[in-house]
Amino acid sequence: MSQNTFDRRTVLTATTALGAASLLPRQALAQTGGGPTSLPARGEFVVRGAHVLSMDDKIGDLPSGDVHVRDGAIVAVAAKVNAPGAQVIDGKGMICMPGFVDTHWHHWTTFLRPVMRADNPKRTYFPVTAALGRHYTPEDSYRSVRLGLAEALSAGVTTTHNWAHNVRSPAHADAEVKAMRDSGLRGRFAYGPALGAPNDKPMDLDDMARLKRDVGKDDMLAVGMCSRNIDGNNKSRGAIDEAMATKEWNRAREIGLPITLHTSGSASIQLLHHSLPTRQRLHHRRPAHARQQ
Repeated sequence: MSQNTFDRRTVLTATTALGAASLLPRQALAQTGGGPTSLPARGEFVVRGAHVLSMDDKIGDLPSGDVHVRDGAIVAVAAKVNAPGAQVIDGKGMICMPGFVDTHWHHWTTFLRPVMRADNPKRTYFPVTAALGRHYTPEDSYRSVRLGLAEALSAGVTTTHNWAHNVRSPAHADAEVKAMRDSGLRGRFAYGPALGAPNDKPMDLDDMARLKRDVGKDDMLAVGMCSRNIDGNNKSRGAIDEAMATKEWNRAREIGLPITLHTSGSASIQLLHHSLPTRQRLHHRRPAHARQQ
C-alpha cells in the first residue's frame, strides 16, 4: 500500500489492532445475518459503599451509599439498602453515578480511525470517510457500530445518539440498529443518507418510515432523522437546498421523527426561522429589554 492510497482490506486489517476490540464478547462479532445476540442476564445486585452522585434533588449526594439494581432497573438508592440475596459489588473508593449521554456520534466511522492521520491532509477525516465509506457492507456497519458502542460503554456512556450519515441501504440501517440492540445500551438511531448520494435526490424516506415502524415501542431504542446540511447551492458535500430540506423534513414530521442536522453558515437557521408559524417565531424572540442589552 502506498502512503496515500488505501483499500477496504487494509482498513479491516488495521482495525484489528484496535485495543478496544478486546471489549467485545466473541459472539458480538457474529455476522449480521445470524440469529440475535443474547445479552447477559441482568439479575440483581447492590453497589455498596460508593460515593453516590444521584443527580436527584430528593436524594442528593451520598458520601457512602448503596444502589440496588434489579433486572436492569434501579429500585433503591440510599445510605443503606436491605437487599438479601442480591450480588454485592464493593464500591468503596469509587463514584457511582448515572451513565453519560452522548448526543452525537458517527459510530460507523470507528473502523476508519487506524488509517486517519493528522499530519497528512489526504488522510484526515473527510478524505478517508469519503473514499472508504462508499464501500461499506452491512457487516462493516454492524462491526464498526459494535466497536464504537464498546468504546462508549468503556468511557461510561450508556445512552448514545448514533448519527448514521452513511445508510447505504435498508440492510445497512438494520445492521446498525441490530448492533445497538446487541450492545444493550440505550440510544437513538438517526437515519441518514448514503455518503456520496446526490444532493438533488432525497434520502430513502420510505425505508426511514419502515424502520420507525419496525422499532415500534422499543424501550431501549428510538429512531430519528439526520438531515443533510442546507447551504442553498446544492454543491457542498452532504448539503441540500431549501426545497429538498422542506421535502425531507415534512416527511420526517409526518412519521413523527425528531430532526437533527450538521450546520454551518446561516442558511439552515434562516430556513428554520421561515418554516415556523408567525406566532412561534414571535414566541421564540427575546424580550425587547433583553435585545437592548
